[in-house]
Amino acid sequence: MEELDILQKLDHYKTAMHNSRGFIYKKRTLEKQVIELSKQFKILLITEARQVGKSTLLKHCDANRDYVTLDDYKARELAINEPELFLQRYKAPIIIDEIQYVPNLLSYIKIAVDNSDEKGQYWLTCSQQFHMMENITESLADRVGV
Repeated sequence: MEELDILQKLDHYKTAMHNSRGFIYKKRTLEKQVIELSKQFKILLITEARQVGKSTLLKHCDANRDYVTLDDYKARELAINEPELFLQRYKAPIIIDEIQYVPNLLSYIKIAVDNSDEKGQYWLTCSQQFHMMENITESLADRVGV
């Protein structure tokens, strides 16, 4: 399936409904594709605009997976200044949200996945446009499912 088709489906199938207690999550058709891509690649990347449900989708695909957002200033500073320590603290399998804030972390993730045969180690989200995605796919060739 082409990347654009996946992004359109993500937007189309975003089915969180609001009630008096907050949001209720409804299963999305992309969950199956997330799981399948994770079985094929060591890294999964979901790109789309902010606030469309990328991290919500991933959290529901694997509720036991750790999660860190680089929107968090302390996590971002650790990733920028001590990327090896960041990856020791936030161990795979993990969701790293908003990877565009620390693009240099990708080279450390590449080293980490090259030292293991395990698929689906890192699930990444990115709210940047396609130029960031191109850099990611180039630096992580054959390791990332987009």
